[in-house]
Amino acid sequence: MRDVRTKRQNALDFAVATSLAFAVGCRETGSSSDRRDGYAVDGGGVSAMSSPARALSDCTAFAKMSTSDKAGRLLIVGLPGPRLNDKSKALLARIHPGGVCLYKKNIESDSQVRDLVADVKSLYSPEMEPFIAVDEEGGAVSRFEAGILQLPGAMALGAAGSPDLAREAGEQLGRYLRSLGINMNFAPVLEPATNPASRTIGVRAFSDESAAVSTLGGAFVAGQQSAGLLSVVKHFPGHGIDQVDSHWRIPVIPAKTLEELDEETRPFAVALTDGGADGVMVSHAAIPGITGTLDPITFSHDVLTDYVKGRLGFRGIVVTDALSMSSLRKAERAEDVAARRAVEAGADMVLLPSGDPSAAHAALADALTSGAISEERSSDALMRICALRKPHRDRAQGATEGPDAALPREIARRSITVLKGGDVVPVRPGSSVAVVTTSSAFHVAANRLHPARSILLPFLAPDLYGVPREWAPDVLDGARAACAKADVLVVAIINDEELPLPQSLRALGKPVVLVSLGRPYLLELGRDADALVAAYSYTPASAEAVVSVLSGSEPPAGRLPVMLPHFERGAGLMVLGGPKE
Repeated sequence: MRDVRTKRQNALDFAVATSLAFAVGCRETGSSSDRRDGYAVDGGGVSAMSSPARALSDCTAFAKMSTSDKAGRLLIVGLPGPRLNDKSKALLARIHPGGVCLYKKNIESDSQVRDLVADVKSLYSPEMEPFIAVDEEGGAVSRFEAGILQLPGAMALGAAGSPDLAREAGEQLGRYLRSLGINMNFAPVLEPATNPASRTIGVRAFSDESAAVSTLGGAFVAGQQSAGLLSVVKHFPGHGIDQVDSHWRIPVIPAKTLEELDEETRPFAVALTDGGADGVMVSHAAIPGITGTLDPITFSHDVLTDYVKGRLGFRGIVVTDALSMSSLRKAERAEDVAARRAVEAGADMVLLPSGDPSAAHAALADALTSGAISEERSSDALMRICALRKPHRDRAQGATEGPDAALPREIARRSITVLKGGDVVPVRPGSSVAVVTTSSAFHVAANRLHPARSILLPFLAPDLYGVPREWAPDVLDGARAACAKADVLVVAIINDEELPLPQSLRALGKPVVLVSLGRPYLLELGRDADALVAAYSYTPASAEAVVSVLSGSEPPAGRLPVMLPHFERGAGLMVLGGPKE
């Protein structure tokens, strides 16, 4: 860590500078976007010098805070339901967390979310309102029900391959979230899909190629920021080559030198420097070759301060992933101690999505009082938070309309990828078609194929402990019997556990069209099917787009954005013209 530690003085100098600026309320205004001695709005994000748009009152209000309020400002908390009860109101009024993150359990409708956000903000003075955050990636990770907003997700954008479309997706999402009162999004995912077999990241990534992730992710960030939405990219430094689930296990990053870590995290480096991201969420990963320990980097000064803020020169906020994850609890069982250790290491805000954050708040307040968290460290965190308060407000004044309903359909249309089966797809007119799927959206969309039989089977996925589920034998027997008289079988699945379905139906000797509504790796595993179609998403828009390709009303337009053992990155057939040029 010698090379990283040479940056520690830089980080300390910056902390001292922010402490001095914090005392007087604001830094001098600058205009150069490439200077590294303060903050600036650069392409919508916080990067170099101070933003002239940041009101002096923001910083002076922070400077006058009590120790309890400073501790609260370092927390992002969750809420138990779609409305504030008396207990939640009392908690928010007492600790004044700096952020509130909304999850699916908090979201019922547009009007309900607006009311909830207004109720939260009513407990704060106007100059001290919290960030209202959400974890909205689209596709597989969406907090919104069908009919509100459902973008197909990152890998669908990767298959479409258009930075303009990615930017528009970010902008439309930003406008919509801002119209609800939400001003921060923990998205997009900027780690490549390094392991196509892993579901941890999977279709949440744009591609397995760093350059594509940087380009499309940067465009998505720019779109969100143009709508006034703060963009917190994730999950630095990634989940390792195997991409294990950090909810349960600590991923290990293989980098042994700073140069290797630079290469491993290149999309983040671009976003945190040139791309102007507002924040970065760190995963509970370990980098033993850099830190010398298997402890998660959540507690590593070497990584959070020396590398992210020093070597990369990042001036936004560093946010932890949820401290409630089992993987982190194995390293530090006490959530309050974890919160203190993370802030000491360089995290500016810690995420506590469930439970009572009172113990974490008390631990942070005690650490601020005792000096365990130094004044330089706390001032650095608070100034970074302060710098984000209003950088996009002027451009967000008009962000009150809902999203363009045509956008999810356009993303889906341009993403559908046919890897095999140009002689089977589109389905010949007059053919008797049987559809079997685990997706209710696909079940509805497939009515356009006028199927002789359409069967919706229960969705299968591992349980909370990763134990696979499976159908009873009579379920597969029933599906096979129902499809026996069809000419063509269309099977649309989401997860690995559902692969026995197309395998069972192939025994009928009929052409099988296998549609993956999840990871394209399912098509690798089911490549014996007569036709293979990747949708990357089980949203209604993606289901409709697949049906359009199957019926022949639209040609497939997507390219495979990841490398599979039997399919090259960029693969994709045009049904009526052979391979793409």
